[in-house]
Amino acid sequence: MRRDPALAGATALVLAAGAAAQGASTLEVIGLATLGLPLVVRTRWPVAVLGVVAGGAVAYSALVPALDGVILPMLIALYTVGVRGSRRRSLWLAAGLLPAAVLFGLLVSPEDGDALGRILETASQLGFALAVGEAVRSRREYVEAVRDRAEHAAHERELEARRRVDEERVRLARDVHDVVAHSIATITTQAAVGAHLGRDEPDRALEALISIRQVSHHALQDLRHALGALRDPTDETVSRPTPSVEAIPELVQQARTAGVGVDLRMRGEPAELPAAVQVAVYRIVQEGLTNVMRHASGARATVDLAVSDDEVVVEVRDDGGGPSPPRSTVGTRSGLTGMSERARALGGSLQTGARPGGGFGVRAVMPIDRGPP
Repeated sequence: MRRDPALAGATALVLAAGAAAQGASTLEVIGLATLGLPLVVRTRWPVAVLGVVAGGAVAYSALVPALDGVILPMLIALYTVGVRGSRRRSLWLAAGLLPAAVLFGLLVSPEDGDALGRILETASQLGFALAVGEAVRSRREYVEAVRDRAEHAAHERELEARRRVDEERVRLARDVHDVVAHSIATITTQAAVGAHLGRDEPDRALEALISIRQVSHHALQDLRHALGALRDPTDETVSRPTPSVEAIPELVQQARTAGVGVDLRMRGEPAELPAAVQVAVYRIVQEGLTNVMRHASGARATVDLAVSDDEVVVEVRDDGGGPSPPRSTVGTRSGLTGMSERARALGGSLQTGARPGGGFGVRAVMPIDRGPP
């Protein structure tokens, strides 16, 4: 837009110089130069400017038919309409170029015997100006579309990166919760046992303290591995061993040491489960035993793991013994939510709730994808 006045002034000067070179009068020079002035607003109102310029050119040619150069403002206006318009509008204008060329050919040189050559020349000039404008517009649209696609792709990559970061944060939060909740529940229960037996049975109290030390050591290791990934996700030294079903007996033993009677039943071939399923089973058992130690420390619990050809079923249930408050009034249920998320992530399901005969139960069913045979 800022260049439009300069272009309009330059066009007016060119027209005036051309008219003067052809021996036109001062009034004719001024009149021809005036045809370039509407180009000052050509980018703001391209169609209106084209109409004004075309009308002025026709009127001027009718009054002064012998002067060349009258078509120049129309060429610039047509180019502008092509650049600022649309393909449909350019097609409509192209359809009207031949009648306009005939009119100008007859008005500019009515006595010239080669009227057909003048008409073809005028049509080619007008068509070339419109075609150049359309080509520039198409090129700009193409570049803009490429830029938009690149920006959209970059935005999608950013969203995907954020989604992965959020998923990793959720996974770390679940792992930290499982580690902390289970360890603190075990330590609390064992500390209570140690305090109760400290005077009467010092040997058992000492066993409780030793168990607390072991649980604390393992908990610190797990937390160090989990939180180390936040500091440097690429550092291989913070990688930790993946929990597996082989460590479930250790979880059961920790609960037993804490004073909770636990029966463990494992059927099938748990060790052959895919790694992701083993992690989910381990964490579900861990959270289930944590809930028993938190809410029903005097209860007797059962961990039942059954592996078939196409699914694994893991249950952690207790008989409801113990003096702890009802589950509906204790805890934030984040552990149950985490167990449910783990099961759903593998295409399975989780059921939790009070048992008909008393106590509380957790039952997870997850399909097994063993891959191609």
